[in-house]
Amino acid sequence: MLLIVTKPPKFCAGNFKCIELSREDASILIKGSHSNDQVAPYIFHGSTKRALAVLTGIDFEIVQKTEVPQPRDGDLFLLIQVSPSAPRGRPRVEDLEFLQIEFSL
Repeated sequence: MLLIVTKPPKFCAGNFKCIELSREDASILIKGSHSNDQVAPYIFHGSTKRALAVLTGIDFEIVQKTEVPQPRDGDLFLLIQVSPSAPRGRPRVEDLEFLQIEFSL
């Protein structure tokens, strides 16, 4: 399962492998997982949602949950954050940074 998050998951016992992804690689990962119905979005910011829709063509819902769930073996997280150097206001696709976090027991 690919969990798209805009804030880091709570870490727990297990192994985490982190890889920085390009916008293109993140888009491919999201589209592939979405087409297989293997995406769980935890997107907390409307501005990130809009930029993600431009990148992928997919209109995800904003999730009003306070926490990202504990990972299960084999889960992938895609952490999306706005670059600190981005201008204030509504982020553009080029302002997003992507970090893939793979969890295993």
